[in-house]
Amino acid sequence: LAPRQPLNPAPYAIHALSAGSVPWSGVTDAPVYSAGTGLQLVGSQFRVLFGGNGSATTVARSDHNHFGQTWSGAVDAPALHIINTLNSGEAIALVLDSAGTIGLGVRSQFWGVYSQITGTTGYPIYGVGGSYGVHGEGFNGVSGISKALVPGATNGVYGEARSTQGRGVFGTVSHPTGVTAGVYGESVSSSGRGIFGTATHPTGTTYGVFGQAASSSGRAVYGRASSGSGMTYGVFGRADSVSGRGVYGVATAVSGTNYGIYGQTNSANGFAGYFSGRVQVVGTFSSSNKYFLIDHPLDPANKVLRHASVESSEMLNLYSGNVTLDGNGEAVVTVPDWFSALNTDIRYQLTAIGAPAPTLYIAEKLTGNRFRIGGGAAGQEVSWQLTGVRHDPTARYLPLIVEEDKHGEERGRYLLPAAYGQPRELGVTYQLDEADTE
Repeated sequence: LAPRQPLNPAPYAIHALSAGSVPWSGVTDAPVYSAGTGLQLVGSQFRVLFGGNGSATTVARSDHNHFGQTWSGAVDAPALHIINTLNSGEAIALVLDSAGTIGLGVRSQFWGVYSQITGTTGYPIYGVGGSYGVHGEGFNGVSGISKALVPGATNGVYGEARSTQGRGVFGTVSHPTGVTAGVYGESVSSSGRGIFGTATHPTGTTYGVFGQAASSSGRAVYGRASSGSGMTYGVFGRADSVSGRGVYGVATAVSGTNYGIYGQTNSANGFAGYFSGRVQVVGTFSSSNKYFLIDHPLDPANKVLRHASVESSEMLNLYSGNVTLDGNGEAVVTVPDWFSALNTDIRYQLTAIGAPAPTLYIAEKLTGNRFRIGGGAAGQEVSWQLTGVRHDPTARYLPLIVEEDKHGEERGRYLLPAAYGQPRELGVTYQLDEADTE
């Protein structure tokens, strides 16, 4: 009777210790009982298989479960591999539900959840939830890879939340130090997106991508294009709405030197900010130098023409024109009806054209949007110029402060340190410029 072999209860009653000499050695999957069992040869072992509806291995029984059990082992292969071979419809390989208010459908570590597809429209990880569609912790909390090599709308990670305050995908890093990433996206495609966010609801305050950083030197959203060539974009924003904003930046602090949008370039021929189209500034506008730049009218294909702006310690408006004197050597000049509402402290200048006019003068100052010139020769042409100081409500609300002390972290620093022979580390924006150069 040696070796002795025990009889065990289901799921298998008996198995062969060696199947090499039995007459069924060539059978790989042979149903035996109509009740749903079958006999299968796997390696050197026969297994008795159970099916809930009599079809052997394809349908699981509904009259047993594995609650409370723990399975463990060490294999260089999937610990559990479930394949749904249905080619149409909603083919689901595994569903894990938790009915608790803080329940977890799947909880894992290291590679928290790893999933991949090879189809054209599948989702390696698809999460739907009012709290967390997918929540992962570990070295890679959630990792999704779509390896489809044919064109199609594949998704490495796809998350959806239907709650009024839900998050389709929510990423957070709780460690207080180090170069961490709440959500990190990478694409190696020639036209891919590392992270792509879309908000499809036609109304409400929605966000395709929303970033928030609580650190005193954090970046809510940081974009970097690391290629050394090509027309790349660190951050690209587009709005298709008739009243949309391609990029919108706001700094809400009511004190300090903050920036709604900050742009910087290290190239002598680059632009920290470049705008194609109309530009409007509501508030004050400051610049070290102000130019207008156009194609050179004599060689527009090869040269540009640059002019400097006229500057003053006052908020001046300048108006000029030409007028021909009447038979009495006089002329009346009319200005727009808004002139007096905009300007005060009017200054006058007259220049005779064609011949001297030593007696030319302002016969009557501006009154009712008109002023009068006298003392010239009949039919003489005269150039006139008026200069006014702004006194409209906007100018009074935002007055020109000619001299001002630097405040806070600006003290001891320079707007343009190179102009004063100082190192760039003494620039007002040096820390902001240098923080993201790696």
